[in-house]
Amino acid sequence: MKARFLTLWGKIVAAIVSVFGFHGCDIHAVDYGCPCAEFTMKGTVTTDENTPLEDIRVTVEVWSVAGNDKRQMYEKTTCTDADGKVSVDTGFVYAPDSVSVKIDDVDGEANGGEFQSQVLSPEIVMTKDGDGEWSLGTYAATFDVKLQKK
Repeated sequence: MKARFLTLWGKIVAAIVSVFGFHGCDIHAVDYGCPCAEFTMKGTVTTDENTPLEDIRVTVEVWSVAGNDKRQMYEKTTCTDADGKVSVDTGFVYAPDSVSVKIDDVDGEANGGEFQSQVLSPEIVMTKDGDGEWSLGTYAATFDVKLQKK
């Protein structure tokens, strides 16, 4: 008899808790993580004669500064396409403070000669404001560089 009473009592308590539990809470989207921004880098690599350079290695480093602490938020290495273009989308990072782009000819003579490496620091531009909560906005940087032969 006691076991039957406890089973019935457990079912009653579970029903009451579930009704009040769902009724007493508003449904909200749950936000986890930290505020972040989107960053896109686009560029073109050509010769002095405006000939597009294919298969030039491009390394993009995105940096953020918090107080006296400078941290690398993202690094990606890719190569230019047949039109000498490159596009890097970092997805979500902290709001970028600076970007470094290193351009290297790694194919030797295969692309019309050997070219000198360059390091650039293109200007970062905010292209869209954030929502004031989790989105810090959308940022972009572009470059057009002419490589000189070695």
